[in-house]
Amino acid sequence: MKVIMFKGRNRLEAKKKAFNYWLANKDNFNVSMKEFLQKCTMASNGKVIFYKE
Repeated sequence: MKVIMFKGRNRLEAKKKAFNYWLANKDNFNVSMKEFLQKCTMASNGKVIFYKE
């Protein structure tokens, strides 16, 4: 299982990084934004988002 981690100074920055990653690679994923976000989980501190393939 491949895990991608997006770290930010706060919750908003982590979300922006995940969104920008999806925009840059959406052709490779072949999934919608909604499907991408359903595979994402946020750490309890809100500063880290994990995407699990």
